Amino acid sequence: MRTDIPINAYILCGGKSSRMGTDKGFVKFRNKCFMDWCLEAVSQITRNIHLVTGEKKYAQFGYPLLEDIYKEKGPVGGIHTALENSTTDWNLILSCDIPGITGSLLKKLVYRTPGATSVAFLNSTSQDYPLVAMYHKDCKSFFSEAIQAHDLKLMNLIRRMDHTTIKVAPSESHNLNNINTPQELENLNNTTI
Repeated sequence: MRTDIPINAYILCGGKSSRMGTDKGFVKFRNKCFMDWCLEAVSQITRNIHLVTGEKKYAQFGYPLLEDIYKEKGPVGGIHTALENSTTDWNLILSCDIPGITGSLLKKLVYRTPGATSVAFLNSTSQDYPLVAMYHKDCKSFFSEAIQAHDLKLMNLIRRMDHTTIKVAPSESHNLNNINTPQELENLNNTTI
């Protein structure tokens, strides 16, 4: 993808965080909250950043907040909200619980996203990362239809669209893990990223 194409970024801050026991965006890792790590990485791609959440406390980060159009629809609902509000063709989507994310991984994603696709996401040998991805605005109708059909499995939806996977080295894959539990956070604290 050409690097001069405008991109909006949307960080999904929703979810119940029931396994973590507290709002994951505010969980601390190495003296910074998860959201700060994500913003630091995303700001290397674009300054047009939005936070998809109905929680007003996220306003402290200084970026526009977007409340889900359809509540309680998980990542599919969050991405739908992002695409419905987007003013650019291409949109970087990231969940807020990936504190290991780096600007270099996001640049790899953006620069390797082919123009003739609807979705491009990072992939390691063992896992897909559809919440570290580029989504074209044209695929928003797929998300609307999935919500209407109560089909909220994100990878099932992506498989119905023209999509591309962008491989990351095994040595980088731990940077893409979303952290859902205190044990996963402890494991991350014991990892070099």
